[in-house]
Amino acid sequence: MWSYSYYYIIFYGMTHYWRNTQQAEIDFIEMNENELAAYEIKYNPTAKAKFSKSFTEKYHPAKTIGIHKENFWEYL
Repeated sequence: MWSYSYYYIIFYGMTHYWRNTQQAEIDFIEMNENELAAYEIKYNPTAKAKFSKSFTEKYHPAKTIGIHKENFWEYL
């Protein structure tokens, strides 16, 4: 019998976060069909979502998305 988490992974992909030794971080990462999407979550919609250069150069995410209080419904 398949568990709920199995179906979640099949539909949404695997989820992770990332932080390096210099404390740079990515808030939320989805991996689905060998494609990465990186998300930075901010409360303030005018704050710029910054993605670590060390992360983007090493993992080459297909999407980098900033989520804030005015657009979060698009990602639920």
